[in-house]
Amino acid sequence: MKYVVVFASALFISLSGAAQKKSENLVPIDVEPFFNKIINLELSTWNYVGEKERSYGLTDEQLVKDFGTDSKGKMTELEEFSADSKIGLNFTAIWVLAKTIQKMADENSALKSQVNNLNDNIMHLQGVQSDVMTMMQDFEKIRTMESKIIELSTQIVDLQQEIKTLKSQGGR
Repeated sequence: MKYVVVFASALFISLSGAAQKKSENLVPIDVEPFFNKIINLELSTWNYVGEKERSYGLTDEQLVKDFGTDSKGKMTELEEFSADSKIGLNFTAIWVLAKTIQKMADENSALKSQVNNLNDNIMHLQGVQSDVMTMMQDFEKIRTMESKIIELSTQIVDLQQEIKTLKSQGGR
């Protein structure tokens, strides 16, 4: 992704002649509002008055309307929207889209990490659930054994009582 931006940057500089001109009043591009402008564009086909050749995209009027101002004010008039400005706008759109894609890729990576953590937690909980089920089965076995012990204990007491009774009757 970074290589695309570097390549596009080099292409823009070589095509626009910016290397020969001195820049001033630089205003950083705010990615989100610019991205929203791109998303909200209504592209069309059109032709210039008196010409038959059709074009795709934005008319010069749309370019000036949607991208002709920044925080310093109006950037250009319709007649002054040069090929360099159009190249710069195209490069800026590519840069904004690359930044947005990178942000989404980072968010996607973070979400994948969260999903992996949740899956690990689910696996752990399933293991704990299995252990609890085994313990519950063991507990049920212990309760059953306890009941048998109490039953046997009662039988032993009854037998001891019977032996006592028999001894006392036999001694008469």
